[in-house]
Amino acid sequence: MVKKDFIGQGHYYPTYALKLPSPSKTTPPPTTNPPPAALAPTYYVSISEGGMLREFEDMVKKDLVGQKPYPTYTLPSHKEYLAAARGIARCVDLFCKVDKLIKIGCLLQQEEAAEKGELDKSEAKKETRKKRLSAMSLKTRDRYTRNYQQLLHLAPSIRSLINDRTKARELAKVTQKMNTVISATRSDDAARLKSQIGHYAAPIPSDSSLKPAIYNGNPSRSHLGVNHPVLASYLCPVSRLTEFKRDPAEGQKKLASGGILMTANDFPAFLWSGNPPGHDYDDDAMTEGLFQGYLIEHVMHHIFTGPSTALGQDSWATQTCNAALHDMTTVKVEHIAYACVQARFGISAQNKWSDIDGKFKYLEFYHNIIDFIRDCGDTDWVGELKKWWNVTLFKNEAGRDGGTEARTSTDEHGRSSLGSTDSLARMRTQIAARSTAAGKSSTTLAPVPDPPVAHPSPTQQPVTPPPSSPAPTRVESRRPSPLPPTPSDSLPTSKVASSSHKSPALSELTDDEDTLDDITNGKSK
Repeated sequence: MVKKDFIGQGHYYPTYALKLPSPSKTTPPPTTNPPPAALAPTYYVSISEGGMLREFEDMVKKDLVGQKPYPTYTLPSHKEYLAAARGIARCVDLFCKVDKLIKIGCLLQQEEAAEKGELDKSEAKKETRKKRLSAMSLKTRDRYTRNYQQLLHLAPSIRSLINDRTKARELAKVTQKMNTVISATRSDDAARLKSQIGHYAAPIPSDSSLKPAIYNGNPSRSHLGVNHPVLASYLCPVSRLTEFKRDPAEGQKKLASGGILMTANDFPAFLWSGNPPGHDYDDDAMTEGLFQGYLIEHVMHHIFTGPSTALGQDSWATQTCNAALHDMTTVKVEHIAYACVQARFGISAQNKWSDIDGKFKYLEFYHNIIDFIRDCGDTDWVGELKKWWNVTLFKNEAGRDGGTEARTSTDEHGRSSLGSTDSLARMRTQIAARSTAAGKSSTTLAPVPDPPVAHPSPTQQPVTPPPSSPAPTRVESRRPSPLPPTPSDSLPTSKVASSSHKSPALSELTDDEDTLDDITNGKSK
């Protein structure tokens, strides 16, 4: 139907032509800026056919003035759709097919509207809709409903394409591109993780790496997975881990031959905490330490906060991390499931991404993790797991934007529950303690007025109190002005100084009450 016609234009400038039944339909439209002769036939054929103008304008734009046609294969809001596709892959549904999601999402909305009496459709369409939805379980319906709402939230512009049937062709192009980006995001993350998985699989990479070494100069990954004695124990189902440890060599052979079956319903040992992974597993308390293995932790950091943070360091990346790009404020079950899938693939022997590894199916593994956490009856365990991941990834129980009031608790010495010291919290504690102490001091030490000082008459000699009973030193808020003494009757300077060690009060510096008020209020007379 479509062919390229280049005449001296090079392969970067495609034009599109249609096979027409007769040349009579190729009459060019009037224009004051005709295209070049080499492109004129193709151009006129493309735009003169009914229904093709929209498709032609969406796919190819031409600068007829400069005679430089150039292709634009994406719509104006393509950035929104591509960003939404990357967010869907990492945060919503790793295996999402956008076109299928839209179809089922619309059916579910129609079914809900019909139940409320808001939709009046024919019985034939109603039966068709019920037949298609009846094959889905309630859990699957909930997942499609949840994912469809996330799609509309991440890509609001796609709603107009869904509601306008005349834009069905545009919608098909958008969904096809989004599916490609979802798949590419998954593969790109796996490829970038491949070069670092040897460091992440080691319990303490700074001390020692795995032996035998993962990086042996061979680009093939055939020596990983069950072919590696250490990684084989990571991939071993936790229910068979004790058997594997009794004879690791024999256990490795059983994993490779299928004697120990690896399926999506039997979680691998690396999902549990401990060194080595699964060491903390308790068969009587199976959820203790689940989804807290250090391999998942390293992979989660690598994907969402950057490779520089994967081993515990602060980020020194120059680009925005994926957590910020996807507006990821808290860790959700989809994030945990995505990291588990990428970690499992990262230590496997597969050279390129595949949804299946022997009997192990990544699609089932991914959904099993999400469903297990969402449907878990132990809400306390689920809450503690999410808090643990928020602290691990964002150093905050409430998530990336939780604020200082939601950070980990600290003691009186500023030491947090993670073992680190929070200097900011310690300084705040000290300031609060000083403020409290100052308030108590001001209330207990109330000012007591001094008695007026008696001035001797001209016939009396100055009397000094005996040393055994010194006159108490007190503060007077307003002291009367002393009578001007005569030279012979004035007190000695040394004795006046010994009677009070305080600076003179403001009332002692002036006798004018108005002047005193002006000075007190910061005014100048």
